Amino acid sequence: MNHIKRFLVIAAAGVALVLPSAAASAQDAGGASVSVLDNLFSPASLQLAAGDTLTWSQDGAEQHTITADDGSFDSGLINPGDVFAFTFDVSGTYPYYCQIHGAPGGIGMAGIVVVD
Repeated sequence: MNHIKRFLVIAAAGVALVLPSAAASAQDAGGASVSVLDNLFSPASLQLAAGDTLTWSQDGAEQHTITADDGSFDSGLINPGDVFAFTFDVSGTYPYYCQIHGAPGGIGMAGIVVVD
């Protein structure tokens, strides 16, 4: 039997927690979500309100990261089936990328979150 491990990573005040997430995640609750595919984020750009939580679900076949250009969040390596969530409390523009398949500045596998 094939078991998919799901994790919810909660980051706040510079501390990140990794929790098993078989029961619930922000995505399961209907929050904003991005699908992490091999070599792209879908959607690549997203607009949120301050205080919203964004959930990235790793739907690709390869390992990826979700790393803010400014270092404000970083999922570390995530595997297929994993989930990473981050709450955007401050308005601003947050470009991000995969450290394996992209680079800061929108190069390669990259996305952007705009928070009002």
